[in-house]
Amino acid sequence: MIVRTLILLVVLFIIDFYVFQGIKLLTRNATPQTSRIIAIAFWSITVFCFSVIITGFFIDWHTWPKAIRTYSFAFIFVTYFSKLFFVLFLLIDDIFRLFRLVTGWITSKPAIAATEEAMQSRTGITRSSFLIKMGAVIAALPFTALLYGMIKGKYDYQVRNIKLAFNKLPGAFKGFRVVQISDIHTGSFMDKAPLEKAVKLINDLKPDVIFFTGDLVNDMSTELVPYKEILAGLKAPHGVFSILGNHDYGDYYQWPSKEEKNC
Repeated sequence: MIVRTLILLVVLFIIDFYVFQGIKLLTRNATPQTSRIIAIAFWSITVFCFSVIITGFFIDWHTWPKAIRTYSFAFIFVTYFSKLFFVLFLLIDDIFRLFRLVTGWITSKPAIAATEEAMQSRTGITRSSFLIKMGAVIAALPFTALLYGMIKGKYDYQVRNIKLAFNKLPGAFKGFRVVQISDIHTGSFMDKAPLEKAVKLINDLKPDVIFFTGDLVNDMSTELVPYKEILAGLKAPHGVFSILGNHDYGDYYQWPSKEEKNC
C-alpha cells in the first residue's frame, strides 16, 4: 500500500512540475509579484492535495466527516483530471521543439526557427504560445464543468422520455412505463432533501416498474443507512429492481457491521 501511495505521489508531482513550466511560460510577462502569487497559489493546491492523500494513508479516510471526505477527494480528481489536458498540449509543444532541435542539428540550418519567427510576425503569436494558451483554455473547461457538477449540477435532475417499440411486443405492454435510474451515490449527499426531491420526481412519473442500474453508494453500504426510508418510498406496481454497480462492491475489508447487515 505504501509503495502504491508513493508511486501515486511521484506521478502527481511530475504532472504538477510539468504543468507549472507551462504556467511560467503563460505568465512570463507578468510582474515578479504576480508571478510569485501565482506560484504560491499553484503549489498550495499541490500541498493540499498531497496532504489529503497522505492523511488518508495514515488515518482511514472512511472515518472522516462525510463533507470533508467527499469534497476533498472530488477536488483532487477534478484538479488532476483537468491538468492532464494541459499536459497533452505541453507534450505536443515539446514534440515540436524537439523536432526543430533535431532538424536544425541535422541540416545545420535554422529553417524551422525562421518559419516560427515568420509565423509570429504574421499572427503576433508563436506556435508554442498558441499551444500553451489553448491547453490552458481546454484544461479550464473540464475543471469548471466538473466543479459546477460537484457543487450545483449534481442536484439538477432531468427526465428523458424515450419511446420504445418492438414488433413482437405483447399488447399488454402498450403504454407500459419503465423508469430507469442510476448512479445515485448516496454517500455524496450532504442532506436528505435532494434525495427526497428525486424520489418524488420519480414517483410523479407513475412508473409501472423501476430499474436501478447500479452505484447506489460510493464505497460502503453504511452510506445507504440514513437514506433507506427515503428510497423505500419508490413505488411501482410491478416492483423496483436493482443490480450492483462497481461502487456497490465497495471497500469491504472487514466483516459487515450490524448496520451493514440491516441494509
